[in-house]
Amino acid sequence: MNSREEFEKWAVENGYDISPWDGHSGYRSAPTHHALLGYLARQPEIVALLDALTDALQWIDAVPADLQLPTMPGFDRDYVNEILCKYKEKP
Repeated sequence: MNSREEFEKWAVENGYDISPWDGHSGYRSAPTHHALLGYLARQPEIVALLDALTDALQWIDAVPADLQLPTMPGFDRDYVNEILCKYKEKP
């Protein structure tokens, strides 16, 4: 993963007005958090994870309704959709 300095440079280049880094609690503003999500969403590791989540949902949706499969304990589709929406937003 890239460094804080690389993120800050990316944010400035992309027009984000980010808050200064607070060594104790990190970044403290909503615009900075939005910028960070936009930055992370472009990292190869995150892109691969988002693609895997999307593929999992597509597989689940493709299963015929009359096919009896065991439930998936601990899988929260709403949570997965929320993650995908946050990271795939256009900054």
